[in-house]
Amino acid sequence: MLRLSPPEHWPEAVRRSSEIVTLRKGEMIFQEGDGASHLYHLCSGHVRLFRLTGQDREVTLCVASQGQWLSEGSLSGVAQPFFAESLDAAVLLRIPIQPLLQAARVNMELAQFLVQIVTSQISLLQKQHQQLVFQDVAQRLATTLLTLASQSKMINGKLSHQDLAYMVGSTRETITKLLGEFRDLGLLELGYRKIGLLDEEGLRRLATERQ
Repeated sequence: MLRLSPPEHWPEAVRRSSEIVTLRKGEMIFQEGDGASHLYHLCSGHVRLFRLTGQDREVTLCVASQGQWLSEGSLSGVAQPFFAESLDAAVLLRIPIQPLLQAARVNMELAQFLVQIVTSQISLLQKQHQQLVFQDVAQRLATTLLTLASQSKMINGKLSHQDLAYMVGSTRETITKLLGEFRDLGLLELGYRKIGLLDEEGLRRLATERQ
C-alpha cells in the first residue's frame, strides 16, 4: 500500500468506470480467493487486512488508513490473498483493473504510478516486520496513537480497543491495560471511543526508548 493520490488526470476510460464506495463498520470489501478485479484507494476510514489460519483464527496483516491503496495483487491478476474489512465508516475509490492496465500501456506516467504502488508493498511489509520484531506492544501502541492523532490531539470516532489491537498486533485485553497505564502516567485522557493526547513528547519517548 502506498500513500499516493490517484494521478491528477486519469484517462477517461478509467474515470468513467471507477466509482466511490461507502462502507459501514464491519463490511467486507473482498475475501481471500476472490477474483482480483479492482484496485482500491482508501479516501477515508480504516480497513483491516487479515487471513484465516487452519483453525479459522484471524491473523491481522495490517490496517490501512486514509490515502493508502488496497489490492495491489490485482495488477498481476492473482486471486485475493487475504480478507479486507472496514473497521469504521470508510470511503473507497473502486477502480477496475482492465481499463487501468489498458491505459497504462500507452500512458507512461500512469504505468510508472502503478509500478510505485506495487513496489511500495515491499517497504511497507519490511517496516511492519521491523516493528513486530524490534518494538514491544507498548511501543507499537504509542506509535499508533501518535499516527492517529497526527492531525489533532484528540482521537475521536468509532475505533474500539479491539480495533486498536488489530492495528498494533495484540489483544483487546492488553490494549485496555496499556491505555490505562498510559492514562496513569499522564500521557492520555480516556473517554468512550475517545482518546486525548496530553503528552505527545512523552509518548514519543515511550515509543522509542521502552525496553
